[in-house]
Amino acid sequence: MERSGISTLPGILTICAMLVSGAAYGQVDWKPAGTIAGGIVESLSIGADGALYAATFDGGISRSVDSGVSWASVSDDIPSGNFFTVLATEQGPVYAGTFGGGVFRSDDHGNTWYEVNNGLTSREVLSLATTPDGLILAGTAYAGIFVSGDGGASWSGAGLPNTFVKSIEVASDGTIYVGCSDSGVFRSEDNGESWARVNYGLTSTDVWSVVCDETGAVYVATNGSGIYRSNDKGNRWVEVNTGLETPNVGALAITKSGSLLAGTNQGVFTSVNGGTSWTKACRGLPECGVRSFALTDNGTVYLGTIGHGVFRSLEPAISMK
Repeated sequence: MERSGISTLPGILTICAMLVSGAAYGQVDWKPAGTIAGGIVESLSIGADGALYAATFDGGISRSVDSGVSWASVSDDIPSGNFFTVLATEQGPVYAGTFGGGVFRSDDHGNTWYEVNNGLTSREVLSLATTPDGLILAGTAYAGIFVSGDGGASWSGAGLPNTFVKSIEVASDGTIYVGCSDSGVFRSEDNGESWARVNYGLTSTDVWSVVCDETGAVYVATNGSGIYRSNDKGNRWVEVNTGLETPNVGALAITKSGSLLAGTNQGVFTSVNGGTSWTKACRGLPECGVRSFALTDNGTVYLGTIGHGVFRSLEPAISMK
């Protein structure tokens, strides 16, 4: 019995060390990822070649080809305006959504851009996404959703007029979820031909971010009442805020291991149990709000802050599980 007790001591000490360090709770260590122009990093996206793109509200589009060690401004030929979103597609083209100038496209990794606004009735573009069959979706301020099947050469309205579309998420089964900061969540199962408003259970319809995991669960981040989860494609939402220190959540992401990341006005929180509980994960971060995320294939996480540039996780976030 004594030998057994001695043999288990290293394991016990290891578990204790994990608890102290926070590893068992999904803690993440962060480090700055270079210097970037602009104050609020509204959007991050990673290209097929591994390049990292950042859209800052008042600093344009920046690109890093060395994992955030250095950045280059690559939007000098886009007319001045505020930038809300950048989308680097697997096919190669990169799209930028601006507030006032519409959508711009680059075919040379951001070195040059050209306007692709034919058919857009609103030039105030807040969000961009792609579907599995290659459609480009654009969410606008009070003009709803637009869709392009030809790489942005032309756009057609896809409904939801008079909505402020902050987030677009396309699930693995092709279902499209849209988060609006004025009217909650909408769902389409036919590439935007029709929409269903799915807000049952939400106490706030100020939705800033929507994400789906591999099991089909859907999560939304709200400004004012935290995070909600739905296990039935949005038909019913359940609040999942235990451990969150703030109800103001602006960004969500899901790691390769299935862990959740929440960007809030008080930093980053993680959940390893589907949102049932959350733990603050801000080691290495200044006191700041977090507005955006991007994940690499190897699990490294980049996050965009309000006023402090971009940070990256020191180790792959897959280790959080």
